Amino acid sequence: MMANSVAALSAQDEDMRTRACRLYSETLTLFTRRIIEARDSGEIDEDIDPESTARALIAVRQGIEFLTRSRDDGRPHRRTRPVSKRNRDGQGFEPLPS
Repeated sequence: MMANSVAALSAQDEDMRTRACRLYSETLTLFTRRIIEARDSGEIDEDIDPESTARALIAVRQGIEFLTRSRDDGRPHRRTRPVSKRNRDGQGFEPLPS
């Protein structure tokens, strides 16, 4: 939604574009910090690039928002729910219960 709004309004409203860019930057910073925390605590591999991963997650999130809005009833697609969690031993992932 943010991307659609920015695309539609940025040519007409510089203030809107500035706000949207600030929101994106704040979201990127938040995601990056959380990924660094996860990497430093051993929850994810240490060779993960935090900022690149954060950008990818933001893109996925925007895609999920698009898919949700493209449904007639507004419910999220079943396939967009979380699909895995760490195994109890921390080695790999297992499906989440439905």
